Amino acid sequence: MFAALALVLVAGCATSTRFDLGGQSLWTHCPRDGMCEVRSRSGLLLARGALRNGVPDGAWKLLATDGTPVAEGTFSDGKMNGPWEFYRFGRSDLYASHKRALCLRFYAGGKARTKETEHAKGSFDHGAMTGKWVVAHGDTRIEASFGGERLHECSVYDGAFRKFSHDVLVREGTYDDGAATGTWKTYYASGALKSRTDMADSTVVWLFENGVVKARGKATAIPGSIADGLFWHETLPLAHHSRGEWSYKPHQKLDGTEVPAWGKPCPKGTELSGSLNAHDVEQWCQLPPDDEGVHKKEGPYRLWSLTGNPILVGQYADGERDGHWLHYWPGGALWEDAHYEHGKRSGSFESFTTDGVLAKKGQYVDDEKDGEWLYYNSNGQVERKEHFDHGKKR
Repeated sequence: MFAALALVLVAGCATSTRFDLGGQSLWTHCPRDGMCEVRSRSGLLLARGALRNGVPDGAWKLLATDGTPVAEGTFSDGKMNGPWEFYRFGRSDLYASHKRALCLRFYAGGKARTKETEHAKGSFDHGAMTGKWVVAHGDTRIEASFGGERLHECSVYDGAFRKFSHDVLVREGTYDDGAATGTWKTYYASGALKSRTDMADSTVVWLFENGVVKARGKATAIPGSIADGLFWHETLPLAHHSRGEWSYKPHQKLDGTEVPAWGKPCPKGTELSGSLNAHDVEQWCQLPPDDEGVHKKEGPYRLWSLTGNPILVGQYADGERDGHWLHYWPGGALWEDAHYEHGKRSGSFESFTTDGVLAKKGQYVDDEKDGEWLYYNSNGQVERKEHFDHGKKR
């Protein structure tokens, strides 16, 4: 984890010697015992601390070329030991041997970073992170515990783990010697629960922000995440989650059986189809492709919100709306009750408020208002009347 630093400091001696640190040539002239300063070829101070028998021992401070601190803490017999604080570093996660570990990398020298907030603070036990650490990198901050075990050049997670984004908790759980254990949770930016994973059997439940269950499935090695696979969706026949994206598979359930259309079955000679986006899901029946490769809708049509509320319900004939159609408010209350012929509104029409109170009613002919139209107030009483002749008000 800190091999570049050790290379410079371990080789300290009483004669002028050149060392390479992070690709930069450095010069130092230090006794094997006592204080040592590591400088760049141009003479800039990059590190200062004590040596004993030629290895770092005691307090050390590493600097950027502008003199700002990179890291400071104590060494014991050449290994980082005790409290340390970092102000400029690189970080990554390592997953190997069924364990997760954190890698922090820093180098003396170079320019101080100004675009990102970087800060890490905690303790080492002979080169391995131990106890509670707080690591902030950009808009991300983790609060994690370590048990003093190393994996390659990284430190193994052990104990409570919490991850924040823009100071909002987004993930929490527990590690046992690098392995995720117990229950892990992820959260929306609002603080609402997003997923809950039981690592004992790798089951995961995803929820909408309002608490309604969205999907159930199997977790991967990363708590709260789902890799490629099929998952039963609470409001959809089947959803497929791949690389963070949901897509809709209308033809089969998890056990491979076919999913019928909601409401009436598809007419003979048609097939079931559907689509899913970030806001709603559609399901319809369609004819085989025509000469131009177009699948015309034929038969039942349904549009639902992701929380399971109906949005639009009706029928298609030869690719056009036909028959009785119902349109709903976002909360699930009926909004419009209409009739269509060959894609045009024809016949009776009624609309309602979100409270279910009739707002207006009348007739359409060829998509135009016709005859008497009545408009109602919030008490359900007729407020005014209008008369139309093929769309023209009389």
